[in-house]
Amino acid sequence: MGRLIHRKIKVQQLTPPVNYTTATDGAATYIDTQGFEEMLIVADLGTFSASVTLNLDIQHSDASGSGYATVPAPAVTTINPRKVSLANTLANTSPVAYLDLSGVKRYVKAVDAISANSALYGLTAILFGPESGPTDQTFQADAT
Repeated sequence: MGRLIHRKIKVQQLTPPVNYTTATDGAATYIDTQGFEEMLIVADLGTFSASVTLNLDIQHSDASGSGYATVPAPAVTTINPRKVSLANTLANTSPVAYLDLSGVKRYVKAVDAISANSALYGLTAILFGPESGPTDQTFQADAT
């Protein structure tokens, strides 16, 4: 594949950055991936209580509001994670998970859960696609 100089991007907040207590998928925000090829999920981690982990599971569906299932495990899990576990030792960092959207259904969401106590974090998705790809997105920016 040649260099993709002209790309469109979409940025969407999946989980607002606040201090969460034990909860699972509190925001339940999905993202429409139509017209995009790749997605980064940025976890902006603040302070975690001792022994707390944030588990991130990627799910997808053909419909926006229902039918979500876990994305199949990729062949190379260190590059394209299906599940990510972030420990309190990563406090005040911004780890990134990469997802190749080929073979993934149209709607994707991150199901986040913390193990106990509290964790200050937020999740943001950044999608990339070809400039000429079909999309019905409301926000796009030229990456050049």
